Amino acid sequence: MLVERYLSAAWGYAVFDRSGGSRLSILLGDITYVAATAALTAAWFLSVWLWVSGDSMPGLRRSIAALGTLSLSAYLGQTLVMTFVFYGYGLGAAFHWGPAQVTLLACATFLCQLVAARWWCSRFNQGPAEWLWRCVTDWRWRPLRKVPAARY
Repeated sequence: MLVERYLSAAWGYAVFDRSGGSRLSILLGDITYVAATAALTAAWFLSVWLWVSGDSMPGLRRSIAALGTLSLSAYLGQTLVMTFVFYGYGLGAAFHWGPAQVTLLACATFLCQLVAARWWCSRFNQGPAEWLWRCVTDWRWRPLRKVPAARY
């Protein structure tokens, strides 16, 4: 970011706009942007990989894994919540809420989904949307509820 800021101030380079700088400043700016994006992506990937392969916060890892099992249902649920809040058929809050309120709603929705996914996965094999998708694509009825383990 510092290099991009310098190129912008000294040479007229703009990341997401038409640059007024020379071809060299545009080339250097674009190379800087691509390198920084690749480094940030690698840092995120490595951070998640180290966390998943480590021993810290196993409860949170199990909750996120449960949410991954319900990924299609979670996506559809988030879509329903957000469109209800922001579109006209719901609360119509689009362009009325600021970034803080939207971020708070997104975090609250995600936390509720983490709790609900953990509860759901303790009772069912897969999410409702995943179950329906598999029934339709396999052309057969699949069990949704987990079969209790036999006790001897």
